[in-house]
Amino acid sequence: MRKGVTFSLIMVLATLTIVEIILVQRNIISETREEYYVKNRINDMNDLYDNIIRDSGKSMEIITKRAISISASHVIQEGVPLSDADEVIEELMLNGTFNNTEELMMENSTISDWSDRMSDIGELKGYNLNLDFLRLEIKPYDSFNILVESDLTVNITDKNGVASITRNDSVSHLVSIEGFEDPVYPLNTYGMVTHTIHETPYSTNFTQLLAAGSGDNGWIRGLTFSVEGDSSPAISCPNKSTKVLVIDDPTELDSLTVNLYSGVISTQEVSNMTIIPYVYGVSNVTGMIPNNTYVLVDGDEDKIWHIENFTDHATQGYYYSSNRGPSFLDRLEGKLYIQGKYSSQTTNTIGLESFINKTDLVAHKLTVVNSKTNIDYLYFSNITYTGEEVKGVDNYFRIDDNHTSIYGVDEILE
Repeated sequence: MRKGVTFSLIMVLATLTIVEIILVQRNIISETREEYYVKNRINDMNDLYDNIIRDSGKSMEIITKRAISISASHVIQEGVPLSDADEVIEELMLNGTFNNTEELMMENSTISDWSDRMSDIGELKGYNLNLDFLRLEIKPYDSFNILVESDLTVNITDKNGVASITRNDSVSHLVSIEGFEDPVYPLNTYGMVTHTIHETPYSTNFTQLLAAGSGDNGWIRGLTFSVEGDSSPAISCPNKSTKVLVIDDPTELDSLTVNLYSGVISTQEVSNMTIIPYVYGVSNVTGMIPNNTYVLVDGDEDKIWHIENFTDHATQGYYYSSNRGPSFLDRLEGKLYIQGKYSSQTTNTIGLESFINKTDLVAHKLTVVNSKTNIDYLYFSNITYTGEEVKGVDNYFRIDDNHTSIYGVDEILE
């Protein structure tokens, strides 16, 4: 009997031990599962936060561009410059208002609207998500980009209360002004002339000296027609008066044929019967001077130039970075100079300049001062900044002394 009692006690103790072990294991498993759940939620929160920061850059660009477009439209349509362009843009981005008046074009497009959309995404994932913008600042970065800077606090809390993260971050994004209207033009032409900002594709290669030799008879800009070896194609060439003959020895042709061209470039000396602009003494002339290309033959200065980059820049009205011209934010305020409040915000060059098209002004029946330089901010100034003509460019065009070397035309002035 004692043996039976002992055995029963042993079985009870064994059972209790097993139960205890099972309970401990369950607690361990439960704790492990909870830790795993919390860890996964925190990882998911971190991923959500990273996605918010990434999306903020794209969203800031879209919101900023819309605010800039609306600001420029107000200036152009009303003919009244902004007082503080940066603050106006910030107000539109944050509140969707222009001078405290609701702006319909900003509906569902403000920073608050974007924050609400992020909160909705958090809601779908089981989080309470709050974004607070502590600072928003618009400032110039360089001539063709606006810098948007913001400080924000992001709080993401699991609805079950198992985890929460709070992060503070600074976000910055560059926004290009390419394609926006330049307010300076309509503000100074009674709203008649508009001009879109496009950065020039050229930098320091506006003009290029192709060759030098000996020349005379003035200058001409024309399309080259190269003749190598057999000179007979020079006789049958159509539209000679628009072409510049490029030939090794022009005396292989009679002077009447040569003089039908607008100009001539050669290796050998030209005939003394030549009455068109010419430059000779160019070694390997057909290899040195490209065929079917516009060139400036400056006989008086004994040089041949490629100026097509410059003429294209001026004709298309491209914009170039400037140390003196007003920045885009200055232009929104109707200023024709760089203000210290903007230049002090960056070490980069922020100014802009373009060449006005005086022919366009004439077409709109606006008074044109032909002696003024075509540099936009100088032309629209009340002060008369005179300029000189440039060989190979239309008769309305003028450029002032401070800009001739910048655009590489200091040696081809009339």
